[in-house]
Formats: sequence, C-alpha cells, structure tokens
Amino acid sequence: MRTDPHRVDAFTGLFSARPALAANPVETADLWRRCLAVNGMVASAAIARCDGLAPRFGGSVEAMFAFADEAEAHAPNGSPVHATVASAVLEWAIASLDAGASPTNETVVGRLRSATQRCGFEQRRATSPIDLDALNACAVAAVAVGDQELATWLVSLIGVDPHRIVGPRWARLGDPIEVFLSVSR
Repeated sequence: MRTDPHRVDAFTGLFSARPALAANPVETADLWRRCLAVNGMVASAAIARCDGLAPRFGGSVEAMFAFADEAEAHAPNGSPVHATVASAVLEWAIASLDAGASPTNETVVGRLRSATQRCGFEQRRATSPIDLDALNACAVAAVAVGDQELATWLVSLIGVDPHRIVGPRWARLGDPIEVFLSVSR
C-alpha cells in the first residue's frame, strides 16, 4: 500500500488479516477511510471489512449490519458491494443458531433478498473472483436462513464446478461441498 495505494488487494488482505491480529478498531477504521479515499467503494475490501466486524473477532452483528448499510448506500445497483449484507446475515444466522433460536426472520431474509437483487447476478454471469465471492456469500447466507428458493437459484448460478465454490463461508455451515450439494440436489 505504501508503494501503490491503488492496490485494492493490499487493503483487502489487511482487512482479512486484521481480526486475526486483534487490530485496533480505530486503526482499522482509519485504514478503511484511506481505502475509500483512494479506491472508492470496492467490493472485495468492503466484504472483507464487514467480515472483520463479526462477533467471533470481537465485533457484533449490529456493527456488521451498520457497516453493510453504509457500504450499500455508496454502491450502485449491479455492484457486488451489496453482498456485505450477506456477510452480516450469515453471522446473524449463526448467532441465532448458537443461541438456540431459529435463524429464519422475515426482515433479515428480506434484506438478503433485496441485497442479492441489487448485486445484479441475474444480469451477468459471475466470472470475476469478486463476483464469485459475492455470489457465494449470498448463497451461503440464503442456506443459513433457510431461504431454499433463493439458495437454489444462487447455487444454480454458481454451477457444479468446485472451483467456483469460493470462500471459507461454506465451511461455517459444515463440510463445504456437502452443504453446497445439499442445495443443488
């Protein structure tokens, strides 16, 4: 980042690693502002930043939804940035299950469906790594909240190629391939 501040992958990598490094939240927020100033709202960095706000890293589902709202406010329709909502929905569903509650909630499912629609997957085939990551994030979240119809549609867009099943999110629900195949059957 010091030699080329336009390297979005450098920011994304830092946001991905910061939770594991127990980074200072003020420094992380400053890093996010720097990323926005140089690169604008970029999906890979936004999704990594949202993931870093998860409860398992000392954040909260509320912080994730607040960040997702901010990210969505700056993202045009058709942008994979809207998949930040899927990250928050997945964590909400896992927290609900851990608390012994149902992960199905009309408001949360509605937010996921709306964000998925704004990602614009129906207008284009997800071929770039960030589009695939966003598509997978939305699919996993749909599985987690029990929205079988949305999950089935998103999994059909991913396809059966195991190389298109990306991200550690699938493992949050069990064996990644088994979870994926349970939807595609």
